[in-house]
Amino acid sequence: MMQESMFRTIAKSPFWLRLFIACLAASLLSMLIRPLSLHWLHWVVYLPMIWALQPDTPKQNRWISFAYGTIAVFCIFRWIAETIILFS
Repeated sequence: MMQESMFRTIAKSPFWLRLFIACLAASLLSMLIRPLSLHWLHWVVYLPMIWALQPDTPKQNRWISFAYGTIAVFCIFRWIAETIILFS
């Protein structure tokens, strides 16, 4: 009974809200690396992305996952640009 009501709440979430939550979660991944190094956040930072995905919307899930991955890569690998500038 409780699972059904929770699923209905998730199912009512609009696409733009799920996309925003996924992009926010991706940007939080940058807190896992230096200088902050909040490694304990690994256990929490992936949960909003899992919440954003819905089993009955595969096309929307694809766009949400693409945005999540793109933002996460740019946030996590920002050190590459700094390293190139520093050592070139």
